[in-house]
Formats: sequence, C-alpha cells, structure tokens
Amino acid sequence: MDKISFSKAHYITLGKKFHYAEQCIREGTMRFDWKEQSLEYIHDKKWDLLNQQIAKEMNFNKNATHDFNSLRAIAEAKSDEIWITRYNSYLWWGKLDGTPMKEDNTSKYRVIQGKWLNTDINGTELKIIKSGKKWFINNNFPTIARTMKYSATECSVKDRNALEMLLNGHQ
Repeated sequence: MDKISFSKAHYITLGKKFHYAEQCIREGTMRFDWKEQSLEYIHDKKWDLLNQQIAKEMNFNKNATHDFNSLRAIAEAKSDEIWITRYNSYLWWGKLDGTPMKEDNTSKYRVIQGKWLNTDINGTELKIIKSGKKWFINNNFPTIARTMKYSATECSVKDRNALEMLLNGHQ
C-alpha cells in the first residue's frame, strides 16, 4: 500500500452510540442521522436554512452550532480527507469516494473508497488499548486515542502528524 497522506482528518462516531458502526464497516459507508434535514437542501448548500432548522430542533442548545458544523463538514468533505472511527476495539479509517451524500431508508450516508481499514500500510492492526482512563493505539499515540473518546458526531483530528505516522506504520 502507498504512503497515506491527507489534507484534513476527522473523527466520526457512525451514529449515536456507534449505532451504525458495524453496518458501515461491513458495507463501506459512513452513516449519520440528521433525519429532518432535506438531502436536497444539503446538496443545494442551503446552509443558513439548515443551521436554523438544527438550532430550532435542538431548542437553540449550545450544541446546535457544533451539530450544524459537523453536518456541513461531512457534506463538503473531499476525497483527500481521512476519516477515523472506532469499532470492536480497533481504530478504523477510510477516505470518501467523492460522490455526494446519499440517503436510504436507514439514514443519510457517504461512501468510503474501497472499504474501512483497521490496519496501517504494513498490515499492522490498529488496536485500541485502554489502561485506566488512558487510551492508546498499539501502546502509543495517546493523542489519537484521546480523540476517539469523543461522543458527538464529528470532530477534527488535532494531531494530524501523529495520525499520519500511525497509518504509515511508524509505531
């Protein structure tokens, strides 16, 4: 496998409490809710209207802005951005295939290039290890593991250099 590079890095939970994680890993998708937001509005980039809808749905809660920003980040993500998640004690990663957001009877989703992977470029599994309150990936990379504790839908990965090292097999 070629060296992994990316322009941005994101963490995603794949549904509330990882509800979609197993399905996403199996089918090569990145699923999320926002059931009330129209796919047409998302494709047409009616961001002001979508922001107002989300704020109203969340009773103008302080988390509404973050929810809206996450929806927009997912909708506008390019194929050179990397997405990580956790499932079954592994870090999984993938890049989007570049097609726009879709929707089926289950949820809205984006498609992953190929499939989700839980190994680095050398084939080493990316195991999440929990030691007390601290988390690690293969006994290293605590900043990446700490990001994976995040419970909201999406966030940026702050330590992109560590993620690039991890995925490129620099244990």
